[in-house]
Amino acid sequence: MTTPQVLKVDAGLLRQLGADLQGQADQVTGLDAAPVFDPIAGALTGSDTARACAQAPAAIKAALAQVSGRLSQMSQTASSNATAYEEAEQAFFDQLRALGGGL
Repeated sequence: MTTPQVLKVDAGLLRQLGADLQGQADQVTGLDAAPVFDPIAGALTGSDTARACAQAPAAIKAALAQVSGRLSQMSQTASSNATAYEEAEQAFFDQLRALGGGL
């Protein structure tokens, strides 16, 4: 006979993961590529490279917004799962106590 697997969740760590992910999302949101590309575009005025460098910051900003959004979603999922786990654990505890399990 095999031993049943037990799911053990540390809600505090899960909540911390949510906070850490949101911190990363906030940092990604604050990144700015313009200071890298603007001087190049200015130095090569009229060239194809200058045009590409002028467009790059907007494209990079859009990509970073996607990354930040995904990190925020992961953060919310981790935090809400921590809360859901705690609520389920409390509900099970209350139900067992109501059965007279001596908990």
